[in-house]
Amino acid sequence: MTNAQANVEPTIELLHDAKADELARRIRQALARHNELKTGDGRWRPLALCLTDANGQTIGGLVGESFWNAVHVEVLWVADEHRGRGYGTRLMQKAEIEARSRGAEIVYLNTFSFQAPTFYERLGYTKFGELADTPKGAKRMWYVKRLIDHVA
Repeated sequence: MTNAQANVEPTIELLHDAKADELARRIRQALARHNELKTGDGRWRPLALCLTDANGQTIGGLVGESFWNAVHVEVLWVADEHRGRGYGTRLMQKAEIEARSRGAEIVYLNTFSFQAPTFYERLGYTKFGELADTPKGAKRMWYVKRLIDHVA
């Protein structure tokens, strides 16, 4: 780097679409490398469970990731017409089985007050955080389940 380059202020650009996706991937990788220098191998792995009907159509799923001693459930979804049949419970149970097989001790997630807080509480999850008015008139809530306390 030349002296002229060193004196130029960095810029900030708002990215969209594929450029934003690529930047997110690079930033996550860079942060993972930084974290591993501090903590050792995080053993990061994606977690994806797909719920399909008899016709092979996706009617639900769970997306998350495992790292260190934890699994983070990012998204759980079951199509409206298939709700109330235990599929969400089965997806969460499968995620917990997989979490244990990966050596995880906890599973954590967040939901909104208009989504499924009582669903997660029935599955043994405990609320550990809450943010009011996100979105307005609702709450965002964080839940955790310690797998060592809940043996399968």
